[in-house]
Amino acid sequence: MWVSMLGFLIPLVLLHAWTVYQVTYFIVWLVTFIILLSGLFRSASCSILAIKRDNEWAIDTDEDEYWVNGITYHNPMDKRLLVQKRTGGGMALNTGTIGGKIIVGLILTIVAAVLFILMLSEFIAPKLIVTPEHRIEIEYPMHAYKFDISEIEEVRLIDKIPSSIRINGVSTSKYARGQFRASELGKIRMYIYKNNPPYIQIKLRGVYVIYNEDDPGKTNDLFFNLERQVNSYISRERTTRSLRPEAKYPASCPLACMIF
Repeated sequence: MWVSMLGFLIPLVLLHAWTVYQVTYFIVWLVTFIILLSGLFRSASCSILAIKRDNEWAIDTDEDEYWVNGITYHNPMDKRLLVQKRTGGGMALNTGTIGGKIIVGLILTIVAAVLFILMLSEFIAPKLIVTPEHRIEIEYPMHAYKFDISEIEEVRLIDKIPSSIRINGVSTSKYARGQFRASELGKIRMYIYKNNPPYIQIKLRGVYVIYNEDDPGKTNDLFFNLERQVNSYISRERTTRSLRPEAKYPASCPLACMIF
């Protein structure tokens, strides 16, 4: 038994660097456990019913054939969506009805979709682009992020990532992607390859964005391009304001201090 369990755990050990595969592996184990537990429950339920019949005790229901595993009810002839559980309290879903099938199908679809997106995120690296509309978009499944260049308060290169805790996302020994919080910076949107400086740090109002490529040279090129785009935007804003001196801009504008 122990040898068999060890054999099943070996793949999990080998996949320790891939968090998504660990989650998938865990779900497979959980489903397997539920199936085995349902089989045991069904066996116990049948034994109890047999004892009741042998002793001519009162039996609440004789619909044995509709209780697939003792806890799952499947009866196409019964139009009720929810039925009283055979043992214990609460209600059970009748998977034999159209409504029951739709609910089960939706649950399975959602689980499959989430797993697909998570697995997809393992193979697709974040990508930062600057659009012609002066928007910065970070494309990444589950944690995409967009903002205008006008929202940038500061952009610079850093060589060290601040210590942070993960709020929502994934963090492995190789990369960190998602939402984090650092004591010195606060909220952070992080899309980085760890131990691979430099990193582009973008300060927005209330949040920081930290990004890098797997190639430091590409990170530097991206930073200089981003810096050029920001400076170009500032230059255009200066020209626009000089042509319209009567225009009033709030002092809270993130780029106001850089323009004047």
